Amino acid sequence: MNRQLRHEALPLFYSTNIFSVDISFKGRENTGRWLEAIRDANASHLRRLALSTRTLSRARPSGGWDTFLVIGEVDMKTCEIRLEAYVNSSPHIVQAVTKREDVERLKEAEEAFRSIFSERGLLGLGLAAARISVVMKEFDDFCGSSDNPLLRT
Repeated sequence: MNRQLRHEALPLFYSTNIFSVDISFKGRENTGRWLEAIRDANASHLRRLALSTRTLSRARPSGGWDTFLVIGEVDMKTCEIRLEAYVNSSPHIVQAVTKREDVERLKEAEEAFRSIFSERGLLGLGLAAARISVVMKEFDDFCGSSDNPLLRT
């Protein structure tokens, strides 16, 4: 009875929750082990991932640096992507990006990221753990690349 209940409940568990994933170098390694542990049968039910990157830096025109943390919520079935960015304005204060140009750049980054995913066919039904790993790597690479509108000065 317990195995049957688990078998029936797991698809619902994986498809209705948002799984938060640290995709920095060490985090990606741990996430890879998690994906191996849940196996493709369960990974295929994953729907929403909240991916967080390593910290990104951008030079300020006036001098100094803006440091960002980017979190992307990705719906693996509908291809919806929503990015949030937080700026570290001082050593102990982190706040959501509110400057108009940064909010516009964030929307531009969402579109660019959505295009990357579409071009590579990374989102859709029947996801396997290996494909989810590629999605995470693409997100991390994009966030740190010069193509990321948030990093433009």
